[in-house]
Amino acid sequence: MFWPSPQDARREYELMLQHVSVVVGNLADVAVAVGTPDLQEAPWRLLDRGVELALVKKGAQGVLVATRDSMRTVAPQRVEVGCGLGAGDAFGGAVVHGLLSGWDPVRIPEYGNPAGAIVCRAARLRGCHADHRRARCDGRRTVGQAVNAGLLLQPPNPTAGTMLPKGAR
Repeated sequence: MFWPSPQDARREYELMLQHVSVVVGNLADVAVAVGTPDLQEAPWRLLDRGVELALVKKGAQGVLVATRDSMRTVAPQRVEVGCGLGAGDAFGGAVVHGLLSGWDPVRIPEYGNPAGAIVCRAARLRGCHADHRRARCDGRRTVGQAVNAGLLLQPPNPTAGTMLPKGAR
């Protein structure tokens, strides 16, 4: 977390949520933003703040798609994970693509989940894995070294959640 406490982070999220229509985050991100990890309550708290679409990533349990009209969980894409670095970036890219293409909200994670899975699978094929403290590739390279060696396309995104400005879709 980039703030000294969850309460400090929540204050910042409150300011940001006034300016976004789409929120993407994992359950921990959403819990900090709205003050509860309850999957029945948390999406409604986002929607009550003016968010039009909330995508709550639940890991192996899929992605919760929440709009004023419905809430539905999209099943995960099962994959043996060698290293998850970049999977969230692939998912985020799929979200942006879906939003710009005007897709139905449920179709977005149906496309994004496989995009993230492809990255996980590709990392495994390249011999990448995550150790306890940092990602390593080929048993020797750190993430930064792997990026420089061309084994990974980009370093991991330092932010856990993605928020798009209102009107960006």
